[in-house]
Amino acid sequence: MKIALLCLAALLSAPAVWPASGEAQAAEDHDVKTLFEAPSQALGLPAALLMAVAEVESGLKPWSVNVSGRSFRFASREEALLKAREA
Repeated sequence: MKIALLCLAALLSAPAVWPASGEAQAAEDHDVKTLFEAPSQALGLPAALLMAVAEVESGLKPWSVNVSGRSFRFASREEALLKAREA
């Protein structure tokens, strides 16, 4: 659980990493693995581990938030952060 929270914090703290909601198609074409390189280095954890956690927790959907066991998927970073702050 602690690693999942660290992964989420690292990914959400890097706004340039995830595309804006209008760029969703470009994100699908982007090599997803490269998105985990900076958080991997910052946390000192293997990128493959962070990617595996993200895949299990959100299906690699960047704007997914889990609150008390209930999953939410949002169209934008701002919406996801709002929900996360409410929790």
